[in-house]
Amino acid sequence: MTVLFLICAFRSGADRFYLKRAVGLKADGREVFYFFRFKNAFRLVSFYLCFYGLKLLVFAFSFAPLSALLIYTADRTYNRNFSAALFYVLIFTGAALFVFGLVFFIRLNSFFFLARYCFASENFYSLKRLFRFAFSCIVGKRRTVTVKKLSFIPWFLSCVFLLPISFVRSYYNQTMAQLAADLIEKHLQRP
Repeated sequence: MTVLFLICAFRSGADRFYLKRAVGLKADGREVFYFFRFKNAFRLVSFYLCFYGLKLLVFAFSFAPLSALLIYTADRTYNRNFSAALFYVLIFTGAALFVFGLVFFIRLNSFFFLARYCFASENFYSLKRLFRFAFSCIVGKRRTVTVKKLSFIPWFLSCVFLLPISFVRSYYNQTMAQLAADLIEKHLQRP
């Protein structure tokens, strides 16, 4: 439990560091330790419980049809009540459900992109308002976020052969923080 708290605190502190740099504010290494303060610990734990709880719920909802199909297939196989035609139908249906679940998960997961940065900016004291604000900022911009994230796949693959992961990871974090800052600023400037 302590390790999870430390990981979440470092991650939120790093998000705060990159977000402050993205908006042009002075940021130093102390930002990484910002959420280790006692007054921020409760907010950090409640945010990450809610954040990962919602992500887990989206994941379970996305892959529930595939899970039901796998359970049905396992039951049929166990009872030896299985034909070759039914096997092929179930394989193709399972593949289609997997692709549908994956696309559904990626699309719904994009709504959580800004929540971490909104939390790190410390402008919200209510988790409900934070998630609503993050959701309203990302509406209509999910494609931009998805394309920007997918554009880093070759960079991360190049880490196997060419670049150290620390260079690419810091560039990725700064780019995502800049994108988040731009989305938040554009949303706040709307009439």
